[in-house]
Amino acid sequence: MSKSQFETQKQDQVLTDKQDTNRLYTYTPLNTNKGQIRILRVRQAEELSDPLIADLVVVGLDDGTINTLMYGFVALSYTWGPPVFDGSLLLDGCKFPITKSLEAALKQLRFSYKDNATIEINGRLWGHECYCWVDQICINQSNIDERGEQVSLMRRIYKRARSVQVWLGEEADDSSVAVGLLNTIGAPPRHAPGERTIQYPSFPEDEVVRHWNSLRALFKRPWWERVWIRQEV
Repeated sequence: MSKSQFETQKQDQVLTDKQDTNRLYTYTPLNTNKGQIRILRVRQAEELSDPLIADLVVVGLDDGTINTLMYGFVALSYTWGPPVFDGSLLLDGCKFPITKSLEAALKQLRFSYKDNATIEINGRLWGHECYCWVDQICINQSNIDERGEQVSLMRRIYKRARSVQVWLGEEADDSSVAVGLLNTIGAPPRHAPGERTIQYPSFPEDEVVRHWNSLRALFKRPWWERVWIRQEV
């Protein structure tokens, strides 16, 4: 596909999406006999702040169709936050309200795919799009029966995921300092027999206090209080 063809297709898609933004999304029922689930396909964006545009792909855990996802999918572990759906997502060309917490998580996850290498197969570019499973969107939350059926599949879903991405929330309270410190402590440099002993970094007292405060704030985030993380991670 040439660059001009890709740009034309992208422009046509944007026009189509704009025409339907006032229509709310309607779910198509899943086939429980095939262990079907929905996977969210988030389209590429150039900037972190760009609007979220996505669609849902239906695959089965029992009929092998889940293997059609070339790069598999990631499962998102996060906190819903208050039940205020003021986040923005365009799903299959329709409005789909989500929480601000999820909106931020999906934008960050999408942005991590921005510079991925791509491969073109049958006119479709693979690699830049983000395929993920997230309960708030992939499960029809207004359908109690489906909700129960999908919850019973969650262990299998997280097990089949290529990876589980944890979203603790946006940066705050020196969280970048806390994460950097955990990376430093958790991955000390290796040394071979006979080489000098590892010299761990030392910090002045005021910086040590800052480290402890940042770690305390990080581990007080709501995600750590969720019971489901034992199954998800």
